[in-house]
Amino acid sequence: MAYILAAGFIGIRFVDSFFVLISVLTPEMEKRMEKTIGMRIKECRVKMGMTQEELAEALLTKKSTISAYENDKIDIKISILKQIAKELDNTVFYLAGEQDEDISNEVLQMAMVLQQIQSKELRKAAIEQVKVLVTIVNTGEKAKL
Repeated sequence: MAYILAAGFIGIRFVDSFFVLISVLTPEMEKRMEKTIGMRIKECRVKMGMTQEELAEALLTKKSTISAYENDKIDIKISILKQIAKELDNTVFYLAGEQDEDISNEVLQMAMVLQQIQSKELRKAAIEQVKVLVTIVNTGEKAKL
């Protein structure tokens, strides 16, 4: 028989004369285990080959501030997060954990440009042309657009 404590997160079970702690991960607990904003900032910075000093210089701040951001020691204002995302060629959504993939600003700009095409048929045709271009670039094939 399990006795549930702490709103269902942890229970105790009596097994063979011993009490055994039972731990259950809830969605909230799993979310806390995901990457933090600071971890994502560091990941993007390292991926770009940028040092904390270089990012600090670009943001007109100190290396210690970047370190504090990356280690989640201080909260980041949204205006600063926007600047960081721009310098790291990424999005606020990715850094904040609202977007799973690391999508560059250029890719998002392309999506916004395609979205501006009023006709669904023309938009689909433009998307197909981009796909063909990607195939050509990735495979080195020569084809007519």
